[in-house]
Amino acid sequence: MGDVPEYETSSESESEEAITKRRKKIGKKWQMEKMFENKASAVAAVQKEHVWSFTYKNVDTLGNISEIFRCNKVKKRGEQCAAGVYLHYPSITSEVHLYRSQLAHICNVIVTRVKSKMSNEVKKEIKSLFNFDSKIKPKKILDILMKKQITLPSKTEFNNYLSSLRKIKYGSNVMSLGEFENFCLQNSKVPDDVDAAFVVSY
Repeated sequence: MGDVPEYETSSESESEEAITKRRKKIGKKWQMEKMFENKASAVAAVQKEHVWSFTYKNVDTLGNISEIFRCNKVKKRGEQCAAGVYLHYPSITSEVHLYRSQLAHICNVIVTRVKSKMSNEVKKEIKSLFNFDSKIKPKKILDILMKKQITLPSKTEFNNYLSSLRKIKYGSNVMSLGEFENFCLQNSKVPDDVDAAFVVSY
């Protein structure tokens, strides 16, 4: 049986609203490392490394199956490590081939980056992008930071800081009952401008 040709794939992406569904896609080049007689021995070899978690399965039109595993040293919902392995199950044989990504682990860098506190440099960059376009999407901000090789903040820090910028620009999005009543009173008069909005009843 001939070897399965090498091919490229990409890790699943958590692309989440801002960060939670956001995942950086990493193109991977794979190389076959070992062949096993059956599925049990192949899965056991992957589990023995204590670093891989099953992510998803691909089935092609010929019935060949590939099970992709990601590095579990980083969170599933977040930036993914460049390393990876997958098991290939050819439809015409019981043999199983183990493929490994040619990219090295970067999980330690990712974990350190996520845990680090947001620096003034990062805040300044985010604020600059927000002031230039207040409707900019969180994902776009993160993409720009990554292109500039700026350390990404944690999800919580990023969302909190972005919320504070919006509050400064637009005011609080929470209104007390008293504030709501005052707002209605101040805007209950019919304006001279026919295009201006006003409160009809409350």
